[in-house]
Amino acid sequence: MSYVFLQYLVPSIHIPVVRENNFTRFQVKYLCVFYTVMFADWMQGVTMYDLYNEYARADKRRYLRDTIRAIRERENSTATASLEKAWSDGTTHYLFLTGFITSAIVSLFIGQYIDAYGRKKSCVAYCALEVIINVLEHIPNPLALYIGRVLGGVSTSILFVSFESWMVTEHRRMGFHDRLLKYTFSLAHMGNGIVAMVAGIVAQILKDRYGNIGPFRCAIFISAAMMLYIHFYWRENFGRANLDFRMACRSIFADRSLVYLGLIQALFESVVFTFVFNWVPALKTEWTGIVFSCFMVCIAIGSVLFQLFVVSYRIPSQRFGVPILGLASMALAIVARCRGEFATTLAGFLIFEVCIGATMANQSSLRSETIPQESQATIMNLLRVPLNVLTAVGIWGSSKYAMSTTLYGCATCLAISALVHTRLHKSQLNKLP
Repeated sequence: MSYVFLQYLVPSIHIPVVRENNFTRFQVKYLCVFYTVMFADWMQGVTMYDLYNEYARADKRRYLRDTIRAIRERENSTATASLEKAWSDGTTHYLFLTGFITSAIVSLFIGQYIDAYGRKKSCVAYCALEVIINVLEHIPNPLALYIGRVLGGVSTSILFVSFESWMVTEHRRMGFHDRLLKYTFSLAHMGNGIVAMVAGIVAQILKDRYGNIGPFRCAIFISAAMMLYIHFYWRENFGRANLDFRMACRSIFADRSLVYLGLIQALFESVVFTFVFNWVPALKTEWTGIVFSCFMVCIAIGSVLFQLFVVSYRIPSQRFGVPILGLASMALAIVARCRGEFATTLAGFLIFEVCIGATMANQSSLRSETIPQESQATIMNLLRVPLNVLTAVGIWGSSKYAMSTTLYGCATCLAISALVHTRLHKSQLNKLP
C-alpha cells in the first residue's frame, strides 16, 4: 500500500517503456520487503527505552521489597548484595552502548563476508537474528539483554548494508539505468517515513494493550515471515570474495571522495542515533508513540524534498547535502538554546527530522555513485566503524552532561558535516573530464 500511495505522491521521472514493467516489479519486490523489515525495526525503537526503564523500576521495587523482608529476618546483607548486581542505575545507558560498540567492532570484518557469501543470505541472517533478539527482550535480566544488544550490534551492521547492497547489485544486473537508483532510494526513504509513522501508532496501541513488550512480540512474527520470503523469492548475488580488511582500507584512503563520504556519514548518523536516545527525556511526554509518528511524517517530507530537487530537478547530491545539514545544525542549536521549552523543542526536532529524511536518501544516492559495486558491503561496513564509535561517545556523553550540552555537540557535528560536504562536491568535480 505504501508503494502504491507513493507512486501517486512523488513527482514522476522518465522510465523507458520497454523496461517499465520489469523495473516496477523489481521495485515492488524490494520495497515491500524493505518496508516490512523497517516496520518491525521501528516498532522496537519506539518502546525500547521505556521497556528497559520498566525493567529497572521493577528491579528496584523487588530490591526494596526483599530488603525490607531481609531486615525483618535480620539477613539483609546477602539480599542487598545480590540485588545490587541485578540492575544498576546506568544499565540502560550501557545496554545501548553495548550495541553500538559491538556494531563498530563487527563492522571491521563482517562486510567482506556479506560480499563473499551472499547478500541474500545476509538478509536472511538479519531476520533470524531479529527473532532471537526480540525473544531475549522478554527476559528482564541484564545478562540476557546484554546478549541481545550484542546480537543487535551484529544485526544493525547487516541491516544497513545487506539490503541496499543486494538492491544495487540486482538493479544493475537487470540492466536498469543508474539514474533510476535515485528513484528507488527516494521511494525507500519516503516510504520508510510513512511506515515508521504507522509503526509508531501500532506500537502505541500494542503498548497500551500488552505493555512495553507488545511491539517486540509483533516484531518476532514479522521478522520470521520476512526471513522465509527472502529465502524463497530473492535471487542471490555476491561481491568481491578476496577483499580483506587491509585492501578495503587502502581502497577507501586511495579515493578522497570515499573518505569525505565516510566522515559525513559518521558525523550525521552518530547525531541521529544520539538523538534517538535523547528525544524522549528531552520532550518529557507520555505520548511517545504519537510524537514518534509525527517525526516519521517529517522524514517522509524530507524524502519528498530529495525526490523533488535531486531526482526531478537534477541538483547534484553533493550540493543538496550542504544546506540540509546546515538547517539541521541550526535546528538543534536553537533547541539547546531554549533549554527545555516544549513547543520550541518539538518544532526544532520536527525540522531536524525533515533534514534526516532528505539526508538519508541523499547519502544512499551518494553511496551508489561513489562505492565500487564489487566491494560495496565491505566498504560500507568499514565506513560505519567511526559512525558507531562517535555514537557510543554521544550516548556516553548524554549520561554525563546536561541535555543542552549534548544538543550543542550534535549541532557542531552537523555543521562540520555540512562543511565536509562542500569538500566532497569539489572532489567530485575534480574527477570530471
